[in-house]
Amino acid sequence: MKLNTNYRVGHIISITIAVTLLLVFINVTYGTLLFHSVVELFCVIIGITTAIVAWHTHKHTQNYFLLYLGIGYFWIAFLDFFHMLTFPGMPFVNLSTANITLHFWVYGRALEALILLSAPLFLTRQFNALKVSAVFLVISFLFSYFAINQDSPLFFIEGQGLTSAKVWSEFAIISALFVAMVFYWRAKVSIASNVRLYIVLSLLSTISAEFFFTQYVNVYGMSSQIGHLFKIASFLMIYFAIVQTMLKEPFSFLTLTAQSYNAIPQPAIVIDNTGMIKQANLAAQSTFTIPSRNNVHFHAISHDPSISEVNCEICQKAAAGEALPTKVFENLRNGCSYLISLTPLQFTDHNAGFIQIAFDVTKQVEEQRNLLLAGTIINNLSEGVMITDVNSKIISVNKAFTLITGYAEQEIFNKTPGILSSGRHKKSYYAAMWKQLNSHDYWRGEIWNKKKSGEEYPELLSIKALRNESNDLTGYIAVFTDIATFKGVESKLRYLSYHDALTGLPNRLMFNEHLNMAIKHSKRTQTKFALFFVDLDNFKSINDSLGHAVGDDVLINISKHIKSILRDRDIVARYGADEFLILVEDININDNLSHIAEKLINSLASPIHYHIDIPIFTSVSIGISIYPDDASSTEQLVQYADSAMHNAKDAGKNSFAFHSVDDNRKAQRRLLLETKLRQALEKNEIYVVYQPKVNASTYEITGAEALVRWKSTELGEIYPDEFISLAENIGEIHKIGEFVLHQALAQVKKWRDLTKQNLSVAVNFSSKQFTCNNLNKTIEAALNTHALPAAALEVEITESLLLKKSSDIHMLLDSISALGIKISIDDFGTGYSALSYLKNYPINVVKIDKSFVDNIVVSHRDAILVKTIILMAHGLGMTVVAEGVEDKEQLTYIQNEQGDIIQGYYFSKPLKENDFIALLKSWDADQIKTDNAVDLSLIS
Repeated sequence: MKLNTNYRVGHIISITIAVTLLLVFINVTYGTLLFHSVVELFCVIIGITTAIVAWHTHKHTQNYFLLYLGIGYFWIAFLDFFHMLTFPGMPFVNLSTANITLHFWVYGRALEALILLSAPLFLTRQFNALKVSAVFLVISFLFSYFAINQDSPLFFIEGQGLTSAKVWSEFAIISALFVAMVFYWRAKVSIASNVRLYIVLSLLSTISAEFFFTQYVNVYGMSSQIGHLFKIASFLMIYFAIVQTMLKEPFSFLTLTAQSYNAIPQPAIVIDNTGMIKQANLAAQSTFTIPSRNNVHFHAISHDPSISEVNCEICQKAAAGEALPTKVFENLRNGCSYLISLTPLQFTDHNAGFIQIAFDVTKQVEEQRNLLLAGTIINNLSEGVMITDVNSKIISVNKAFTLITGYAEQEIFNKTPGILSSGRHKKSYYAAMWKQLNSHDYWRGEIWNKKKSGEEYPELLSIKALRNESNDLTGYIAVFTDIATFKGVESKLRYLSYHDALTGLPNRLMFNEHLNMAIKHSKRTQTKFALFFVDLDNFKSINDSLGHAVGDDVLINISKHIKSILRDRDIVARYGADEFLILVEDININDNLSHIAEKLINSLASPIHYHIDIPIFTSVSIGISIYPDDASSTEQLVQYADSAMHNAKDAGKNSFAFHSVDDNRKAQRRLLLETKLRQALEKNEIYVVYQPKVNASTYEITGAEALVRWKSTELGEIYPDEFISLAENIGEIHKIGEFVLHQALAQVKKWRDLTKQNLSVAVNFSSKQFTCNNLNKTIEAALNTHALPAAALEVEITESLLLKKSSDIHMLLDSISALGIKISIDDFGTGYSALSYLKNYPINVVKIDKSFVDNIVVSHRDAILVKTIILMAHGLGMTVVAEGVEDKEQLTYIQNEQGDIIQGYYFSKPLKENDFIALLKSWDADQIKTDNAVDLSLIS
């Protein structure tokens, strides 16, 4: 490209120098008049030539910018022609005066500056050539009229030279040309580099010419002559810009194309519409032995000699004037096979013939035959076969592949084998596969893939890299067998080795593995797990009396029964004939284990099986050992659980026992409490006490919290911490809760009637009570029964209820709140307290737990925490209750931090109903406010 550019610049310089020397010779030999005429006539010819070339080549180039320049320079040539004819001394014209010729000159240069300035508009725009020509025609005739008839201003005064009007006109044109030159110089993207170079050189030459045309005194002077030489250079540059781009370069391209035609390595033959060869490239001449005269029909040279021209498909397409898509033809004149195409040579208005291109595919045809044979063999294999290219794109599969995977060949063509991936294997698995394949060209192993239906299946897969004669990789072939049947048998054998054949439960071997894993997990997480040893009572009598078949049915039903009671993650195994082991991981307190054992025992109160309509009952004895409390090895855990089970049997069967004496004592205590609690309500052992809630500012009693108590006639006072959780586990909490609700509402009715104040009572509700979706109806009915407004009741809940994030609970709380009942969150700050509870749930009251109030005077952290809770609750529009206030310092702190309600021993312990009424009657808020302290013995 650089050499070509240098050649072009040198060529232009050479032409310019030659033309300049010729004009100088004419000027010196024949005078200025002939010199001027030759210069102007040369410029007129160039202007007309560029116009003709631009006009006639535009339909091929579609370059509106150069077309605009061509049309413009035609009319510049028109004005320059009259400038030449009116030059002083010219014959044939009576208007040969200096002023008229200068008028034509200035108007011609003004038109040239206008054209060069406006031409860039058409780099991206189109126009109507006839309309533009008409505009330039009008402008040119107007300029001609004014040039001939204009008297002033004068551009030239004989004897004095150029006037100031002429000089300033020239400088105005120079300024416009400078603006145009700057634009063309910067337009590096919009205009081709060679065109831009010529135009810039043209502008530079025109500016130089205009400068010299401001210097002369005599129209025949040296400055005028030099200016005309620069004008010649300017027009030459415009000529090169248009002709080189629109005429010379296209013809050069055609020459290059003709040379490229011979460089095509495939045989190419150009024929006319009758099929006669007009041109053949070197490859065609050597392949088909075409004579140099070329005047022969292309059928006789390049088509199958065994068929006639009439029956030749290629000739028929040519006769019909139609193209022939590429197609393989065998046994041509040289005995080879070719891939031939026939393409019409379409000119603007007619079909000028055809070009036939032939590709030698003899080797490919032979290879295709071999591939067809190999394909037939592969398609009859029972193993699936898949062939890919070097990029692992599937190019071929056999019938067995489709039968195994369900994918037809067209469905997976050009896809990667990843379409079959099951997702079971990690990236490292495939990385190891490719590492071996790349290093040894072979891999064999088992892999899980997926069928089109989504079913996963195992296969035995062999992959081999394919290489050509040059040892270059050409692709891969994979052969595989579906081994699902074999895997099924293998899996069944493995299953049987780890599971009980009768019940399907894990057997002793598998359970021991689970036990070992549980020990490792517990060591890592610092948690406990329990082992239950379950033995059927009197199972031998069932076998002996009803037969082993019935005994087997009982064992099957027992195994299902046990699994239905436990969590999904708990492990149940058949350890022996009528022995079962249960593994319960991640336990918190041993009391929960007692509950599980009781559920297992109580669930067998119904028949476990029916034999000919005869119900069969059985019971179990359970032994429990705990890791790591009792033992740290699998053998000892099983041994201790077995020993505990025998202790349960010795105690009368149908019971459970812990290996630990202390756990046994707790279990016996729990069992006794459970029995007594179920009878407590009937025996009137459950009662309610009330702890007053006092306004922190006015010392008025605003209400009380109802607290449930249990005093057993046999066991004495039972603390709520012990019996509430038990009531929740055995389902008694619903009865107790409803009892407390009605007792509390009956009392608040009495308080309101006594004091004539809107007192309220706060009742604690267990999270278990919220499992009843109609709890809101129960509360509403209770309020109606006691003829109380919703404001008389406050529902207290714990954070554990909100932790469940249940939509049902959320709806239930919303419905309770909609009744007008306040909802308070108890013991706030002791669990998983989160702002989301206060934001997302209809909470009205926040109760600060006693554990924080105890230390607010001595612990800065607790004081800050209590202060933060109060500020946060008030910010959300909630009331704050401080529980457990027992001394004056605590009271003062809560009051200083704007706490709302005080509850605690400082004012009163929980009181029975009559004592609480007595307190209401004797309460003097003003006196207490004055004293700011109360004698606890007098109040209680």
